[in-house]
Amino acid sequence: MCVFSESCLFEDKVSGKIGYAISYNLRKITEELREYEKVRDETINKLGIMNEETQSISIETGSDAYKDYLKEMEPYDSVEHEINILKIKLEDLYESISTGKEMLTISFMTDEEVIDNQEG
Repeated sequence: MCVFSESCLFEDKVSGKIGYAISYNLRKITEELREYEKVRDETINKLGIMNEETQSISIETGSDAYKDYLKEMEPYDSVEHEINILKIKLEDLYESISTGKEMLTISFMTDEEVIDNQEG
């Protein structure tokens, strides 16, 4: 099982209630982002330029199209959503999570604060 599929950070490592909580939260976050991503993609398709080589549409940072993109997306960027995150006891993570990177990635899901020493 690959959890957080884009990076496969937890591939084949997490099962039981930790895996369930991660999958549940990822599904809820994905659902909340769906409409925003649809509007974003439509705006990029409308304002962007097709790259024939890669068959992708993009907007160059700093261009007039980029400024128009920012203006059109501004109302959506300020919308806040309340997502009910399924919390995990920090002590339960120690059995399933083996690296600090993994711990920091899902620290928003814990019932306790995880210290990030990367600041400063």
